[in-house]
Amino acid sequence: MRISARPSRKATSQGNARERLIHAALKLFAERGPDAVSVKEISDRARINVSLISYYFGGKEGLLDAVLESLAESRLRDFDRILVKVDSAREFRVRLTLLLRNLIHFFRGHRELVRLFFEELERGQSQAEKINAITFRRLGDRLEAFLSEAKRAGFMRQEGNVKIIALQIFAPVGQLMRNDRSLERFHGISLYDPRFCRQLVRQIVAGVASAA
Repeated sequence: MRISARPSRKATSQGNARERLIHAALKLFAERGPDAVSVKEISDRARINVSLISYYFGGKEGLLDAVLESLAESRLRDFDRILVKVDSAREFRVRLTLLLRNLIHFFRGHRELVRLFFEELERGQSQAEKINAITFRRLGDRLEAFLSEAKRAGFMRQEGNVKIIALQIFAPVGQLMRNDRSLERFHGISLYDPRFCRQLVRQIVAGVASAA
């Protein structure tokens, strides 16, 4: 008897419906923030019956958790492609620059969701803590490994602890993400300012890379 390894049409349809809801919710949440979006709007955008939001996610909160998890996984894939072993000091600087630009670009496209994630994390929300554990901690570990390899190769400054250097790379961008509105209002600093972002990235990279 021949057994097909292909998924059934029903399983494929269910997977597509779930992904369409996540994609539609991501677009709407990014545009207006989760609080301003109804489940009916999400289902209309996805062209799927509204009852399937409860079926797949248990409601809007569960769908929001799925959106945040999907975003986190996509960031990890991007960072894994960027943080590979380098063969020169120039490539080290280029990849570090790409990492920082990727983070800033991500924030610009998902400002409300990023701010919501940090708020949920501060409140100790379990899903936010889970996403933090599988994404940002893994990213920190990957960055530390990338820095350690570059340090051994002589592509970055030799003094300093790699863990502290990793924090010095992420901290400025993370702080700007968490407090973007107040920093923009009171200090005129914003990740939406291209000139400021170029200066920020150059200064961070210059503080880490060797002069070679």
